[in-house]
Amino acid sequence: MQETFNKYINYLEVERNVSRYTVRNYTTDLLDFFHFLKTKGISSLKEVDRHILRDYLSYLLEEGFVKASIAR
Repeated sequence: MQETFNKYINYLEVERNVSRYTVRNYTTDLLDFFHFLKTKGISSLKEVDRHILRDYLSYLLEEGFVKASIAR
């Protein structure tokens, strides 16, 4: 997952030329998601399915994230 993460962050910085704040926010979001996956025993993005994504969205709502933040 780390290699995919690094490639995506590089894509945001180089090809999309997004602001450093956007990169920071996406980095935080992805690291949180990867931590969630680890707690579920998932070590590969290939294991992620719609059920895992729903669980993650439910987790974010339970943690008090607003829908606008979740949509990001």
